[in-house]
Amino acid sequence: MRTIGLIMLATFVALLASCGHGDQKPSAEATATARTEKETSEQGPGTRRQAGPQSVDQASPKKEPSPAVEPAVSIAPEAGDPSQPAAPESTPEPPTSNQTQLERSLQTWNDLKAKCGGNYSYKIRWSSWVGFGHETEVVVRDNKVAERRYREWSGRPVMVAPGKPPEPEGETWTEQGEQLGSHSKGAPLKTLDQLYGEAKTILDQKLEPHLRLYIRFDDRGLLKSCFYVDTRIADDAPQTGVVIGSIELEKVEE
Repeated sequence: MRTIGLIMLATFVALLASCGHGDQKPSAEATATARTEKETSEQGPGTRRQAGPQSVDQASPKKEPSPAVEPAVSIAPEAGDPSQPAAPESTPEPPTSNQTQLERSLQTWNDLKAKCGGNYSYKIRWSSWVGFGHETEVVVRDNKVAERRYREWSGRPVMVAPGKPPEPEGETWTEQGEQLGSHSKGAPLKTLDQLYGEAKTILDQKLEPHLRLYIRFDDRGLLKSCFYVDTRIADDAPQTGVVIGSIELEKVEE
């Protein structure tokens, strides 16, 4: 009877122990492991996640960008700075006016006129854009007009017989002595001194905006042209002033 009681007591104690063990909660590690296995199964095969706390990478401090290097700027010294050498002043020579050029040319002409004794000739030529024209040659002796020659041309081809000189295309004539000025055609009876005076008058007057001035000198510095034209006229605009084709000085024996 006593033995049976002991066996029953041991059995009761064992039952109590098994019941108490079942009431205990699972540990945190077991819970984390179960959760990891569940997430792994949800993510599908091939995905593996390490158990335990994840390692966190420490971000390296950001490197500040280096400031851009500005190009060097050359700063000019301020005016009046005694530490800097003074820059040389360049004064451009003013352009020579037409009046000054004409005065120099007149001086050149006076020198050459003295050397040739006032004996010379010059030609004044005019030609149309379609080919016809005329030319006047004025001969001066001892600073006075002594002869005037005039010729015209049509600009058309002229038939010339073999062995014969070509015939004049238009009017031609020569004036001398008392005949001077007897023809209405041709350049006026003027010396170069008078033409220089006419050029000076043109340069001294104020021209209208529609008038364009032309002034030229030859390689010796003598006056060739000083005239103006009306820009409103397209073809063969009249040239008002002096237009000299060439000047020939008589050689003086030394």
